[in-house]
Amino acid sequence: FELQRALAPLGEVTAVDLDAETVTVKVLAGSQLVKPFVDAELTLTTNEDTKFMLYVDQACEQAQLEDVYVGALVSANGTVIIAQEAKTYLAVRVTIDAPLQLDILD
Repeated sequence: FELQRALAPLGEVTAVDLDAETVTVKVLAGSQLVKPFVDAELTLTTNEDTKFMLYVDQACEQAQLEDVYVGALVSANGTVIIAQEAKTYLAVRVTIDAPLQLDILD
């Protein structure tokens, strides 16, 4: 049994693990599924299909996991994969240095 649901956190990067291909984010806001994580850390798993984008001069350029840094503001889209053994938070897209408009999310 496996269930997948949409995930869209916005937050500040607190850790990047290149070996494990994970990004840990202190969640500032996000989709309904993310609301319980506001002000907490959420570890996002990435893989070879995850798209990384770097926001520069009001446009996005292609990036990679190595471009993510502690302190960066990021937005992510992905899925929560709920299986019997665990929940996995898989990022499909991560935008680095994203302009976070937190006031429109409340």
